[in-house]
Amino acid sequence: MEEVRELGSDPTAWRTHALQGFIRLVGGQVGLTTDMENAFPGVAPRVIDPLDVGWTNTAVRNTYYHYCQTEIVEDPGAIALMNMHRNVTFLTTTRKELVDDNTWYGAPAVSELRRSGDVDDFVCSSVSLKPGWLHGFIVYRPWGERTFDQRERRMMRLVHLRLFRLYKSSLHQQWSLEEIRALPPRVRQTLELLLAGDNMKRIAEKLSISVHTVNDYTKALHSRLGVSTRTEL
Repeated sequence: MEEVRELGSDPTAWRTHALQGFIRLVGGQVGLTTDMENAFPGVAPRVIDPLDVGWTNTAVRNTYYHYCQTEIVEDPGAIALMNMHRNVTFLTTTRKELVDDNTWYGAPAVSELRRSGDVDDFVCSSVSLKPGWLHGFIVYRPWGERTFDQRERRMMRLVHLRLFRLYKSSLHQQWSLEEIRALPPRVRQTLELLLAGDNMKRIAEKLSISVHTVNDYTKALHSRLGVSTRTEL
């Protein structure tokens, strides 16, 4: 945890380190962390700023991301997870707690796409930041290996809870709600749209301002927050 704290100013570094730690902790092979917007059952969510480690090759990785953009709407595990997040904010679960073996292996999205991507059973921990917006970590085992158990789920939950508290503590130290409310209205609206995943052109259209002005507002936010990239923001 202290290593993650030290790497906190570099989101790529600390997320990679956390994923590698989760993989060692629970004995997986592939680790993934991302935000997902529009994460509702029956809808293809938008994957935002994904980061992953452990793929055997690029083709397998590409197969998995193709699945995320297409077949995830029919994936029984994803459907069950999104349904549970309607009532639960912080959720850590194994695949078998979400969906039974017959349903899982009988689904084409699993038997075809996941199998070709060489990922099978998983344990995941996710937070619903607001309706339809999920953030979390997931660790996979290769196709055909043993399922994750309750001990491994509890370990992942414990570490993710500590990471999340560290993240919230860092936010509190750097940027209070009062400071956000004190921003000029257009700058605050720009911040909200950036965090929602909109690009510069889309923000300009929504706020009826020029792209140049959006860029100026973004630079002002970077300066005030002490960050240099959109990922850090």
